[in-house]
This record gives sequence, structure tokens and C-alpha cells, in this order.
Amino acid sequence: MKFNKSNVRQFRADITDALKAVEKQHGVSFSIGNIRFTDNDFRTKLECFSVTDNSGNSVDAAKVAFEQKAFRVGVKKSAYGQTFKQGNRTFKIVGINTRAKVYPIQAESVNRGTRYKFPLSAIPQNLRS
Repeated sequence: MKFNKSNVRQFRADITDALKAVEKQHGVSFSIGNIRFTDNDFRTKLECFSVTDNSGNSVDAAKVAFEQKAFRVGVKKSAYGQTFKQGNRTFKIVGINTRAKVYPIQAESVNRGTRYKFPLSAIPQNLRS
């Protein structure tokens, strides 16, 4: 089998579906990173987050990941879930990509639900550290 963009996307979808049963069984959440591939192989980073705290209460895995990484790009931990305006649109901060030097902030359009990447300069000063 030769790997290409199309079949690697299908592998990603299949792996994500297969991990859902493991997530449910063990109370965790998985995150699959970028997939790099050649004709003969592919590789990705797989992260696993607990979705319960020590008391067994549910937690937001994306929020926990954000809080762990926020300091790396100069954003307050409390910025997760906060909204900000860009032009006449409102966005909610939903993630962070510490490897993206120019656009590390991931936000979702409040009206459309579409995800976008933003530079740190787009984030209000009160949400930066």
C-alpha cells in the first residue's frame, strides 16, 4: 500500500472512530496530532487526557490542555472560553497550538461555529499574561 493524502485522511477518521470506545471505557480523551507521511509510512503524535479529576468529576480535556500550554505563548490560563471581537464578529477561544509561532490561538466563531487561527496580537490585552 502507498500512503497519500486521501487515504491518510481516511486512516485518521478510522483511528478517531476506533479510539472513541477506548475513551468511553477508560474516561479519557485522545487528540491526534498532524500526520506526516511518505509513500511507505505515516506517523502522528497521540495525546491522552483524563476527562475526570481525582474526585471522579468530569473535566473538559481541551480546557485542561489549554491551561497546561497557555504560558508558552503568553496567554492567561483563564483565557479559555473567553470571547473577543475581531472586526464585527465574535470569537470564543477554544484551543492553542504551541508549535504554531505566527497563529497559535484557536478560536471558534460564536455565530457559525467555524474554527480559525489567530495571532497573539488579536487577543485582548487582558487575556494575555
